[in-house]
Amino acid sequence: MKRYLWRVVLLLLAMTLLSIGLWVKNDYFTLHPLERSVMLKSPTRVLADHDSLYIITRSKEGLVKYHRDGSWEYDIDVPTLEDLEALTPTIDSPDKLDPTKLNADNFYLRYGDAVPDGQGGLYTLVQVLDDKALVLKYEVLYHYDAQGEIDPSWGVHIRKYDTKKNASLRTGTTKALQMNDGQFTYISQEEGELRWNRWDDVLHKFVTSEKLAVPSNLYLSEVLGSKPADLLYTTQQGVLYKRGGQQLYPLANAGTSDTAFVENIQTDARGEVWFLDPYGKSVKRLDPTRAEGVQTMLDVPQVEQELGKSFSHGNRKSASFSWMNVAPDGTLMLILEDHLILASADGHTQTLDYSTHILTKQWVYWGGLVLLALLFGWLGKILYRDIMPKSIILKQVFILFPLVALCMSGLAVIVQFQMNDITDTEVRRSMEYVVQDAEGLVHPEKLANINSPRDFMSPDYQALTADMQKEEHDGRYYTMVHKVEGDRAYSVYEDDNDFRMFDSFTLTTDDDSLSSCKMYNKELNMYETLDQTQFNTHLTERKLVTCQSEDENGTWLFALGPLFDTSKTKLVGVFEAGVNMHSYQQDMEFNRYVTLLIVAVFTILILVVIFLVTWLQLRRITTLKESVNQLKTNPEETRTTWVEDNSQDQVGELGRSFNEMASAIQANIEQTKKVRDAYKRYFPENLEAYLGKEITALDLGDQKVLERMTVLVINIRNFHQEVKDPAGTYDLINNRFLKHVSEEITKHGGMIGKFMEAGVIALFPQQPADAYRAAVGMCHRLQRQIPSGVGVGVHQGDITLGVIGAEDRLDSSLISDQVILTGTLERLTGKFGVRLLTTQTTYLAADAAANARYIGKLLLDGQTLELYDVFAADEPEIARLKSETKRLFEEGVTFFQHGRFYDARERFVEVMRRYPQDLIALAYFNQSDEYLRTNVSLQWAGTLTVQL
Repeated sequence: MKRYLWRVVLLLLAMTLLSIGLWVKNDYFTLHPLERSVMLKSPTRVLADHDSLYIITRSKEGLVKYHRDGSWEYDIDVPTLEDLEALTPTIDSPDKLDPTKLNADNFYLRYGDAVPDGQGGLYTLVQVLDDKALVLKYEVLYHYDAQGEIDPSWGVHIRKYDTKKNASLRTGTTKALQMNDGQFTYISQEEGELRWNRWDDVLHKFVTSEKLAVPSNLYLSEVLGSKPADLLYTTQQGVLYKRGGQQLYPLANAGTSDTAFVENIQTDARGEVWFLDPYGKSVKRLDPTRAEGVQTMLDVPQVEQELGKSFSHGNRKSASFSWMNVAPDGTLMLILEDHLILASADGHTQTLDYSTHILTKQWVYWGGLVLLALLFGWLGKILYRDIMPKSIILKQVFILFPLVALCMSGLAVIVQFQMNDITDTEVRRSMEYVVQDAEGLVHPEKLANINSPRDFMSPDYQALTADMQKEEHDGRYYTMVHKVEGDRAYSVYEDDNDFRMFDSFTLTTDDDSLSSCKMYNKELNMYETLDQTQFNTHLTERKLVTCQSEDENGTWLFALGPLFDTSKTKLVGVFEAGVNMHSYQQDMEFNRYVTLLIVAVFTILILVVIFLVTWLQLRRITTLKESVNQLKTNPEETRTTWVEDNSQDQVGELGRSFNEMASAIQANIEQTKKVRDAYKRYFPENLEAYLGKEITALDLGDQKVLERMTVLVINIRNFHQEVKDPAGTYDLINNRFLKHVSEEITKHGGMIGKFMEAGVIALFPQQPADAYRAAVGMCHRLQRQIPSGVGVGVHQGDITLGVIGAEDRLDSSLISDQVILTGTLERLTGKFGVRLLTTQTTYLAADAAANARYIGKLLLDGQTLELYDVFAADEPEIARLKSETKRLFEEGVTFFQHGRFYDARERFVEVMRRYPQDLIALAYFNQSDEYLRTNVSLQWAGTLTVQL
């Protein structure tokens, strides 16, 4: 389990670090690794200096900077009101932002215009509108440095607009941001004149360098020019002029269509004028010194043909240019749908493509996403296959928790969907309420006389404007009037100071500029989505239609109401009233946040309750498990009750059943223990371990060779002379002999291998020293219990332990020459009057202390034995005498083995003089004396001949 937990910890750490990295670089998430062309989201303007391109995107809420080679440099959001409030106003700033009086939720900020400063930075105009994006409140000028950070040293220039005077104002008086001779300049239209305002770095304020009076009936739209002499301007009639009122395009005598319209005027290094003709979907160029030389430089079909791709998408029938700019090097930059088109001066046309560096990063980013998915899958495998089956509470965590979270998330989505639907319905109903009486507001005969942009501010247009201004809406919504011709609606009027006349859309649901077109069904009391057909038939039937659209200024929801001619039979126009969804989207975003928060809180509470209940139940199960483990670890422990659980549920019933089972198991164990104890009384201890079988599984003939086993044989001397009656015999064996012997054997790690008539064969599996210590202890304890004494032999060697007997009567047996030899040693102790004899190899292997003496080589029944007399087992007085004579004795043995019988005899005489009862010394003395008289054969090996 621990190794899995370590894997989980390491995986979570790796996934966290990888997720942080992916989040920091989340801009690459929107970039498809297979798409080379830069894809822009709702782009509106493109600007350029010698090295970089600056694009206003995301419905004027984002600003992206690219290097000319397609390398991405930064992507920033429009600043917040708090960001602007933190800047110091310039010396000449007409107004300032008072943070104590402004609520950021009541404003909508968007980029209006910008101009590169030539050093990688950008002078920027931000428009501050009301929360419905219908009324301009402020215009703000400030500066970005080369890294896209707001430059606090430059400050901020703020102009406030009076909403009571300018209720329909959506574009301010700040126009034509430009760099002239390295200085930032803009043109403002104020009080009947144009002013050229130049930024003075020394004074740190704008200085008005030029002024030009303009007529009040000029209806300016765009202006351009570094000074009054170079002035170019367009009017809201879509006409291009130069200073002095000379009309450049369209020329009245040139046969140009009345629907021709000029916007987005630019000049190149040669002074030639470039502009967009949005209705002709083309880029045109002219020389202002000879206006009749207008050239169409590029149109959408030409771009699509050169690039080999169509830029139309969705239901749009054809794409169109939305912005144009001429770079300092003469490159023509065009926004075409969501692409940036670059047309060089030599005629080469291409899209802005990502650099190899960016493409590599895209692949790395998406590779990181794939790796994160693989790590997530690996984590799921560990959690669900390796860890979850091992714990009930983990099963709850990994199965029930995600299920509850998924269900609650689904509930949040449903609630949010319902709230959005309610909001959508309320907005649609309110807009329908505005347009339902449109026929009483607009005079159709006035509308019929407006046929082109050139009719702007004509008597009929002014009458229409007067009619529309009777509608008091205080900036709560906008109003428009469209003229209907066939299945198209052409914009004629809008309560906006900067709208394009005769911009058109198709009255069908498959027009790409429209979406979510619905009509209210009174019978069902709900909105129904219109099918992909013309909905002017519904308008002809005096029904109201509501739709959504998205443009460079955001998302709009509006209602369309029919306008009929004086006979009330022919549809001649459409009245439109709508709102920008920004404030509603903010409200929905807040509602979404609150909903998710509430759902999250309830989800957590539900999961906590589930977890708590599971944990409480698991505690009871854990208690039961601990009792099982305790019973398994110590089955002999006696308890009245193992599990204390008086509940009536399944866990309580299981606990009571376990108590009954534990009692039965303990009774069975107790009985089994008695049986095993009974077996052990008849079989050697550890017999099962040595033979590798349970005692109940032993069979006749089972055997095993035990290598290097130390064998101890002890016997009572003169046993039959020690007792005279059977009762005394049993008392001697059980109480006076075996009791002490078995205790010493057990104490020193041995086991009884076999009982003999008056003796015991014991085995010591560890060290021979254990056998010596046990033998010395036995002899000392039996010294007063058995007057006749005991004899002990100790020897180490391989023995065979096995089961002998018959099918119905089994017994254990030790079969080995080593056991027989040990018995011989025990019998020799009686012949020599010693207590403990052992072989030389065993004695040396035991590394015993020097409380024994070497008694040489003994020849017994043709077998030579090298033995030691361990006198530590003797009575203290005898042990003292043997210790004092040990050196003399062992010298005598050495002389004897080397054939120096005279010297040996002298040594043994001295030993017997000090210890007359030393029978081994006596035997050596006698044999030495005999060999002095008879000599020895050449085959003699230095042995003492002994007979039992």
